[in-house]
Amino acid sequence: MLFCGIDIGTTNTKAILVDICGLVVDRMAIGQQPRADMHRIDAQVWYQHFCEVMEKFCPYFVNESVYVSLTTQGGSFAVLDKNFKAAAPAWVWTGQAKSETVNLLESDFGVKGYYTITGWQPLGFLMPCKLREYYESQANQNKSHRHIVTTPDYITSQLAQKPVTDVTNAQMTGLFDIQSGVWRKDICEWAHCEVDAMSSVVSDNKVIFEKIKTPWGKINLTTSSHDQYATMEAAGIDNGSAMLGCGTAWVVNGKSDKPVYDSNAYIVHPGRDLQSGYGFIATLGAVGQVFERLLKKHSISYETLGRLEKGFDLKCIPNDFIDVQVFDNCPDAAAAILCYMQAIAAQVLFCMEELGIKNNLHKLIMIGGAANSSVWPQILADVCGIPVETVEFQEFTALGAALFAKYAATGDRSGFELLPISRKLCHPSGKNLYSDWYVNIQRPCLKKAGMELLS
Repeated sequence: MLFCGIDIGTTNTKAILVDICGLVVDRMAIGQQPRADMHRIDAQVWYQHFCEVMEKFCPYFVNESVYVSLTTQGGSFAVLDKNFKAAAPAWVWTGQAKSETVNLLESDFGVKGYYTITGWQPLGFLMPCKLREYYESQANQNKSHRHIVTTPDYITSQLAQKPVTDVTNAQMTGLFDIQSGVWRKDICEWAHCEVDAMSSVVSDNKVIFEKIKTPWGKINLTTSSHDQYATMEAAGIDNGSAMLGCGTAWVVNGKSDKPVYDSNAYIVHPGRDLQSGYGFIATLGAVGQVFERLLKKHSISYETLGRLEKGFDLKCIPNDFIDVQVFDNCPDAAAAILCYMQAIAAQVLFCMEELGIKNNLHKLIMIGGAANSSVWPQILADVCGIPVETVEFQEFTALGAALFAKYAATGDRSGFELLPISRKLCHPSGKNLYSDWYVNIQRPCLKKAGMELLS
């Protein structure tokens, strides 16, 4: 058996092929290199990337049963005609609807009511707002759409002429009821589309198409996933651990027995998990982007940053509140960077406390660019008071999809222990090293601001 995980992201696609023993057979990456303002694309790009992966991997398919799982960007979508051809350019999730449309969604459903149903507050990147604007612009034209699809169901529509998505991608749209697990009819009607136009939703991990005839041989397609859920699968997240994603935006992801809501600041998106129970995605905002601005202000390259980090005194505990905008008023580059890392670590701890998960955690798993830092993981361990494990593997999200494929085919959830994944565990270096500063100074200021400083 072979298991293929394909991660179709916003800017690139990564894929990995592993065998039943957990050994890498092949891997690849495809870059889209979109413009910064590219919020509409040809949906066929998604399928083209799938085809490129299959073309590269298919020599290994001879005499093998192949199981493929897709993991994709959430919130991107396209409208298709009856022949499954795109009726218009696809919407990338990064695009925004007009504020007037968002305000109307909020007025008609209420912020808390909409959040309770969908796990989202009304926002411009969500599908209902974009669909409403699209259909209103088509009011006097012949509508050719028959299907509304997200990224994975676009690919299944091209492969099997049947759009099928998964619950984790469906709940990213803002059209899906996370409580009952179905498309919400009243929200679809608000967006001027019909429930029948939406794709079939698979709520658990299984083989959904068997022995599909393709130019690359017969393949089996298993349930797809949203990329955050695939990454959690690769990281082995359970109720006793959480994942800290450290890219342009930072997020705290985890699993729960029931939906985790945050009705004060709405930074938490709760949703159903593919395996069992629920998952959540809590945003800390554009932490990585702000860090890049901090480095740019002080003319610090990543090579220079590595040298600076070697000189950090991690026993130098703050004695005052740290504003995350430290680069605006701190002329010393090393001091500004260390303070920023400490402030963000405090925000991570505050977020986990507000979510009510901190006391149950035995480990925080750190994924992304900041995991390469020689000191940030240690600062997080010291501030949060729990071990922090960093994980480095280029196709880590695609690996999560491959794990889903393996489980769907065999019922075995064990990981691929033989893969060359770089892991490093940082233990708290001293008992309650940051405790007094966090409890008496930083946390009260974060609490006073609600969670506004996190968003």
